[in-house]
Formats: sequence, C-alpha cells, structure tokens
Amino acid sequence: MYIILSFCHGSDWMLRVRRETTGSMDPNAKHTLYGLDSESLNSWPCSVGHLEEGDELRHCIIEGTDAGFSGWKHDFTFYAYKTEQLGATPYAVGHRKYKDGLKYRISENATFAGDHGWTHDFVFYAYSGKSDGTMLVSLGSRNDSDWFAPKVVLGVTAKDNEFKHVAVCKAFKRQHSGTTLISVGHYG
Repeated sequence: MYIILSFCHGSDWMLRVRRETTGSMDPNAKHTLYGLDSESLNSWPCSVGHLEEGDELRHCIIEGTDAGFSGWKHDFTFYAYKTEQLGATPYAVGHRKYKDGLKYRISENATFAGDHGWTHDFVFYAYSGKSDGTMLVSLGSRNDSDWFAPKVVLGVTAKDNEFKHVAVCKAFKRQHSGTTLISVGHYG
C-alpha cells in the first residue's frame, strides 16, 4: 500500500529521514509524505540510506533500489511518481560536499534543489502528509478487465491481488461551497 516518511533537516542541513508505522507520526518531523511500497503506474524507486560518523548521523535519498554505496547503509526503498500527479506535491532532492563525503536535502513543494552550492539530483512527486482538510482517495479496476468493476479506497493506492491501481486524488473531508457531495458504498 504505502509507506509514511517523516523528514527534516538538522544542524548544518543534515537530512534526517524516518520510516513511520501507520498511525505513529514523528511529532518532531517538519514534513511527512506517502510513498508507495511497491511499483505502480508511473512510479519509480527511490531509496534511503544512512551514514554514521562518530556522533553524526545523516541520511541520503537516491534514485534506484539500493542506497548502500561508498560507506552508506541502505535503509529502505519506496516508490514515488516521476511525473506530476493530481494533488501530489513535488519534492526536489540535492546533494553537496560535506567533509570527506556528501550530505543530502529534500525540498518540499519544489522542482529544483541546486541553489546555494547544492547540486540538483532529481524530483519526485508524492502525496503530502500535511493535514489540509483533505483525504486521499484511490480508484482501481479489476485486473482481468473483462467487465467494469471499480474499487474506491482511502489511501495512496487501490492495488491488490485482484485490482490494478488506476488513479488517486485528494477529496475534501467535509463539503465546501461549490463542491458536489459524493457517497461511496459497497454491495455484499
């Protein structure tokens, strides 16, 4: 389904990333996002790793499935969108030299992370964990596609053994002026 990531920048712009368990968000995190836990339509892998040097801990985020390189230890992989998605937030990733190695940064709601001495690496799109009065709604259809059988679920993806993910959008939790109320139920 999805992976919740919390991240912030510590002293000297040292990136900190943490994989959360559902329902337990880091109260000190400045940013949270929802990454997919498996490949989906228009998604690609991003990986998080860490490096410890004495008392110092820093994290990296890279394109691909393995963040274990040049002394970095791989922590986990998540999938994000490479292109804009309705309601998704862009996150720009960059790095710069630090001591004998590198340090990384993630900039929320940005498409460039190559300013002020940083080198821009890539951009990915994911759904923000910010509480903005909306919820994520995913749509799916049966894998066999011989007949139309929609699936509507709360969350980042509607993919499972029987259904393929089709789309995800944000919906208001309460009716607002100029919006149409839609109810979803199920049979059986």
